[in-house]
Amino acid sequence: MNNRSNAHVLLVDDNEDFAREYAETLQNQCGATVIYAASSDNAIKMFKNNSIKVVILDQKMDPIKGTEMFKILKKIDPKVGTILLTTEAERRDLTEATNIGFDYALLKEEPDIESLPIKILLLIMRYNSYALIGNEPLFYKHKSGGLLRRNDIVEYFIMGYETLDESYVFPDSWITRNFIEKGTTLTLEEELNIEKEFNFKDSFKIISENNLGFSIDETIKFTSNLALKMEHDFESTYTESLKKVMKRKVQLDIDSSITNILSRVYEYTKVFRMVKVFLKKICSCCQGSSIDAITAFLPVPIVRYRIREYYDDGTNKERESGEIRG
Repeated sequence: MNNRSNAHVLLVDDNEDFAREYAETLQNQCGATVIYAASSDNAIKMFKNNSIKVVILDQKMDPIKGTEMFKILKKIDPKVGTILLTTEAERRDLTEATNIGFDYALLKEEPDIESLPIKILLLIMRYNSYALIGNEPLFYKHKSGGLLRRNDIVEYFIMGYETLDESYVFPDSWITRNFIEKGTTLTLEEELNIEKEFNFKDSFKIISENNLGFSIDETIKFTSNLALKMEHDFESTYTESLKKVMKRKVQLDIDSSITNILSRVYEYTKVFRMVKVFLKKICSCCQGSSIDAITAFLPVPIVRYRIREYYDDGTNKERESGEIRG
């Protein structure tokens, strides 16, 4: 047995040598602090004394099997992520584990065991997200039951998310504000109302890496729910900024002595926070689950601008760029 107050993963296996060595291996592979217990009594004690988010249980333990230990630990903390490990000889236990509610049930042999580190990280992310989103599904859809004519429900839960880019611009989103030709000067008096410019729900975008199987109406509803969730989580970032009006002067000119420049163009675009969102999809019929990842783009109160020069040889390049922040 070992004990660390900041541990988040507990490995339980009555083979202490295996438990000690494999706990160290898992810690190196996934970066989370992993502790181990070689008996059910010690496992329960360590579970209570640490902030455990994921527990990995060996099925073939004495006197309490992994599936029985699952029930005990779930009563202490229903949110804990659970993974059962068993051998090829006990393959039938995989079905029992899935039926009683284990998140994952794996064989100790390859290739099953190779996926364990990523499954640990996904369960940690889900546990962390409970504090933000609770246990309610983000979205659910009805699924026809074919010959049995059942109307099963598929639920989508947020497991967690990570920010990929704080200041992302869609390459094809630039809008021409003004342009001048050679030998002219133009001064722009800009006034940008942030609140009007940044309508959150209208500007929110998602890109699915997997086919979520949504109709157009379902996609609109799903996107709206996700937008509300993201808006709530990130509101401290931009709520005050939305009340501002940005004003600035921009002067465009081209010296007539410059022979190869035909025009200068002033362009601007909105800026987004790019966030990867991890979803868990659960079917009410078979309790089967899968992990989907989508990329969400949240508008932030920033306008990016650039001035491009167009030359007589057909080429162009960026002369100046910057950001206007709310």
